[in-house]
Amino acid sequence: MVLEMYQKLTFRNVRSPQEFRHDEAAEVVCDVIASPAPAVTWFYQKGFRSMEITEEHYSRFQVLPNNNLQIHKVTKADEGVYRCEARVEARGEIDFVDIEVVVNVPPVLSVLQQSFNATADYQESVTFTCITSGSPNPEVTWHRKGQQLERSEQYVLNTMEAGRSTLTIRNIIQGDGGDYTCRATNKAGAEERELFLKVFGECSTMFFVGIHAYVMTLSN
Repeated sequence: MVLEMYQKLTFRNVRSPQEFRHDEAAEVVCDVIASPAPAVTWFYQKGFRSMEITEEHYSRFQVLPNNNLQIHKVTKADEGVYRCEARVEARGEIDFVDIEVVVNVPPVLSVLQQSFNATADYQESVTFTCITSGSPNPEVTWHRKGQQLERSEQYVLNTMEAGRSTLTIRNIIQGDGGDYTCRATNKAGAEERELFLKVFGECSTMFFVGIHAYVMTLSN
């Protein structure tokens, strides 16, 4: 007499969402067990439609021997809900789990203008602007001499639509000249750009035997 053991279909701790970095090889995990071993089919949920994923139609997609779904060079367009469907044909058992796939894109950062001039002690202001993109939306911070700048009477920090962030330096003095860094960060990575402020000192007049000489100092 042969005693056959059966185990019902069981999904083991399948996480959703599962997050991946843009352009990497993503492996969507679907840990399912049964006895006999289940057959697994993957579907992509697009709106109200469910499309079966086959290597014939999806060249970057591959169902691995462990039943996980691998997506080569995953992109933002691959985001969405994927269905891992398992079945045991011998007893007509079928079950599924839906997994949300999220693709994180590293920040891309640009600046409108990289170098600025100002004159000290004339209550001048300068505004630096950074434009960022990425997913999730990057957090932008401003830095000088290795220190993050905080909102104050001197520094005005603003975040606007379309990924635009600004730093306004108010009431510029001689010591404000030098490099400033705009840094964009999200869970996929970070990018930064340097901006430069040249501060000219106030003109002073010197008299040498009736000759007026104007001296302008430059601070970096």
